[in-house]
Amino acid sequence: MNLSYLLARISVFATMCIPLPSLVLFTLNNVFEAYVLGKIVELHNTDELVKTHNFHFTVFYVVLRYVFGCNELVLNAAIMQTQNRSNNFMMIGILGGFVHIDDLADFHLRVAFLDPKADEPKDFGISTKVDYGTIFDVVKKAFLKAVAAGVFKRVTVPTLPVTYESSDSEKLLGRKLKSFESAVIDVASQYLEKLGVDKE
Repeated sequence: MNLSYLLARISVFATMCIPLPSLVLFTLNNVFEAYVLGKIVELHNTDELVKTHNFHFTVFYVVLRYVFGCNELVLNAAIMQTQNRSNNFMMIGILGGFVHIDDLADFHLRVAFLDPKADEPKDFGISTKVDYGTIFDVVKKAFLKAVAAGVFKRVTVPTLPVTYESSDSEKLLGRKLKSFESAVIDVASQYLEKLGVDKE
């Protein structure tokens, strides 16, 4: 089992009695490992903060994967490939466990107004199963002209198989999470819009 996969698994359950690594990793294999380890440390630090302070509010953990969807801060097509955070990863898959940004926004608003009882959950996983290998097929079906014109190209994007339990999140939302296909179409559509290319 490689370190990236192990850290991804630990990050999902970091607040569920898994201790921080006892050894400091001076050398990490990639940025992903550093990112996930940072998340683990932050979760444990927050746990410690809650234990040592008598807050008058409840602290919830919302554990998520990549966040995809239209970004209203995007000014042009170039930004969607260089400065658009999570969407950059999807753009790689259409130019050569996810959560739709709409679902995440809705979910955070609902969590903000929760007043949970002692036996109700305070940790939520919010993620839909994703296969990055399907990105191009979705785009080709929805935007055939753009694909034919060479705007989008097929490439290989690896998928790290990490499963999240999102049933509590869907219960809170009162509906199923949006599909990966819907996010792919939203992102690709916004890119074509910023390019000034016909989306038909």
